[in-house]
Order: sequence, then structure tokens, then C-alpha cells
Amino acid sequence: EMIDLANLDKSHIFYDIGSGLGRVNMLVSMLTDAVSVGVEIDRDLADRAEHLARAIDLPRRPRYICSDACSTDTADGTVFFLFTPFVGSTLVSFIEKLLRENVGALLCSYGDCTATVNSIPGIKSLDPTRVHPFKLGLFST
Repeated sequence: EMIDLANLDKSHIFYDIGSGLGRVNMLVSMLTDAVSVGVEIDRDLADRAEHLARAIDLPRRPRYICSDACSTDTADGTVFFLFTPFVGSTLVSFIEKLLRENVGALLCSYGDCTATVNSIPGIKSLDPTRVHPFKLGLFST
């Protein structure tokens, strides 16, 4: 659903924040021409994602960064995905970073983080009916 709604193509740089084992990034790489980057703070998960992506031998392999999302350079990103990677002040800090560095980016969220994302000044919901923890939230920065 996210790939279809975001219209991902070669002009996009997609970031999955809190990418875990990198499945979303691998799907983006399989199904689109977008550049796909996963940001994961857990070294074991980031390493496993990298290993899995190599094993699948994707034509456009995703890149994985082991780092804290708030300190990662994501200024080139055009589409971001958050599946409740973190909550509270960390989530707010990350969204504020996007508002400073990624004006006009598409932000997709799923889970409990969606209501918080919607409440941050400067974030614009593209479809208020999607501001729900069990729907894909769509926002612009």
C-alpha cells in the first residue's frame, strides 16, 4: 500500500527509520527503482539486514546504516517510513529534524506513532481519515 500511495520511482530516496531486519527496504528495492536506505540503531539487526540483502542478490541493493536516527544524515531523503520505531521525545525530535532538513518530503507512518506525528506543528496530514494506528498515515513535511 505504501509503495503504491507514495508512487516510488528512481527520483526518490526512501528511508525506513528503525528498519530492523530490513524487509521494507528489500521490498522497496524489489518493487521500485527508488534508492532504499534503512536506519537501525541495533548493530545485530543492521548486520543481519545487510547479510539478507546480499543473499537475495537484489539488482538495487538497499543500504543499511547502523545509527541513531536523530543523528543520521537523512537530508537527501524524499520519502520516510516509520513503523513506530520510537516514541515520546525521540519521535518528536526526529520529526522536527525532518521539518528542518526535508521540507516537502512524504512521511508514511504506521502504528502508535501516527497520532503523535499528526500532532506535531508543521506536519500536514494528506488524508485525515488515515490518522489511525491501524492505517497507513500519510503526511508532508
